[in-house]
Amino acid sequence: FLGEWCMPYGRKTVWEKMDVVVVPYHWNDREKLRKDYHYLNELYETMLASLVEFLNATHHVSYSQRYWRVLVGPWLGYFLHGTYDKWESLRVASEQYNIESTISLNLEDQDFVPASMSEFFSVNIFNDRWNHYIYSKIIAAQNTITQSRVGQPKEKVNSSGALSGGQALSFRQNLRYIYNHTIGRLGTSDRLFTISTYLSMYDDISLQLKNFQLPKMWAPIAIGKIDERRSEFDRQLDFGASTDFERFIESEILNQIPILYVEGFSGLQRVIDNTPWPKRPETLFTSNALWHDDVTMGYVAKNVQAGARLVYGQHGGFGIQEFSWAEQHERQISDIYLTWGWTEERVSNLAPVGLLKPIAKYRRPKKSDPQTLLMVRGLTSPYIFRIDSDVGLPQLHANINRCLNFAGGLAASIRETNLLVRLYPIAKAFSQGRDSGSEDDFYQEHERWNQQFPSVSVNDGHDAIASLVKRARLVVYTYNGGTGYLEFMAADVPVIAMWDMAASPIRSSAAPFFDLLREAKIVHDSPSAAAAHVNDIWDDVDAWWLSPVVRKARANFLNKYAKVNANLVRDISTILK
Repeated sequence: FLGEWCMPYGRKTVWEKMDVVVVPYHWNDREKLRKDYHYLNELYETMLASLVEFLNATHHVSYSQRYWRVLVGPWLGYFLHGTYDKWESLRVASEQYNIESTISLNLEDQDFVPASMSEFFSVNIFNDRWNHYIYSKIIAAQNTITQSRVGQPKEKVNSSGALSGGQALSFRQNLRYIYNHTIGRLGTSDRLFTISTYLSMYDDISLQLKNFQLPKMWAPIAIGKIDERRSEFDRQLDFGASTDFERFIESEILNQIPILYVEGFSGLQRVIDNTPWPKRPETLFTSNALWHDDVTMGYVAKNVQAGARLVYGQHGGFGIQEFSWAEQHERQISDIYLTWGWTEERVSNLAPVGLLKPIAKYRRPKKSDPQTLLMVRGLTSPYIFRIDSDVGLPQLHANINRCLNFAGGLAASIRETNLLVRLYPIAKAFSQGRDSGSEDDFYQEHERWNQQFPSVSVNDGHDAIASLVKRARLVVYTYNGGTGYLEFMAADVPVIAMWDMAASPIRSSAAPFFDLLREAKIVHDSPSAAAAHVNDIWDDVDAWWLSPVVRKARANFLNKYAKVNANLVRDISTILK
């Protein structure tokens, strides 16, 4: 097997009986991961410059690199990182094992071209068939393993129009839709455009009023059906490739780039021009709309090109991970980047305004008697699509086992009566939408818990996290990079964090703050230590949480990474003006 992604837990009864060798994962070597991260950053910039030249020539425009970085940059980063991971996995397999042949499906290139970034993220990345398709192309390029082609499957990953339709709107969403489309046309001259800011509705309205405009609650607009198909290009990108991998990427990028950026580009511009959004805003403010929302990305790119300023709010647990390409990208495209409290020396565009997300929803009622020990789980795709310092499927599997070990270390009375495991809410997406517990649910974490601890309650992640937190006496947060433990701590919800710092390291600037959290027993490096601490404090969690050592460590940490700012709207308004 090329990697652990070949071994879904739902098929364990099949593969555990086989005589199997699993190729060691190349990024288990974390020093290699660091070196590759820097290498791919440099290659990304070279590729982006070449792609800008091609797209400007194709569309007869002269847009800036920043324009294309906003619009195309997320796809380029995902495709580059994911393809390099596949390339290296196959390279290691060929070098370490005497592999004679493999079997690949006969697949048509046209069936695998994403219509848009939204389709690429929501369909291709997590799809076994699309990943199989890319692997087979890499095997052909490396030319070290013989491929036997079989079959002509009828299934397609997408139809270049998978974005049309969607779930019905809720009553509240319908009200917002009616309001926006009734009032929105009056705002075509607004100087400020806000969308997906993470602010509460009250704060968002206040912010717009402070900027002397009628409040609008804009939401992303789906691009709809895309009918264009991939064209034949009379050239390929040429960015001076010097390695076999770079030559492969050079030859494939124009085959794989979403149709919306090339053949569908004029259609995207028509959709943007027909939105009810402001026509020439001076300032754009968002915190989470420039990754997969094609229309918003195109709208922001167009207005940045016209001279608008982009203010971007931190939306992940950034400033803490050793490195994060998502954080890096957001900071690169921003004029001002609003952080939750942290800054860096000699970086001028960081504004530490404080926590953007509303936290009142997590606070427990004063006279409540919470009984739950809530464990918050995290997962990601079995296939790598973006490099952060905690990347790797073996590391994810190890983290699941750490959580099971934590449960095993709890007193039986706490585990069987109080423990509630809340699974990651989009785990279904990472299993290509299959129901939890089916053979094709890759992780089957629910089943793992049921097998090892049948009396433990498991929540599939569909319930609102706030409703679970408010009923929790203590929250156990189990992964780096998320925002949950920051928000819970800011809301004064008792919480401990537990993950493997070697597998998911923090940056050096965060180390002193985490040392204080360790002393206060808020952060734990081992599941056994975390479980022992929970056993010790369970009968009176508040006595521990309100102790001086905990209050000091919490206050220092929050001031740096999740500052509660009573003047948040005022401070953001000042920046926007």
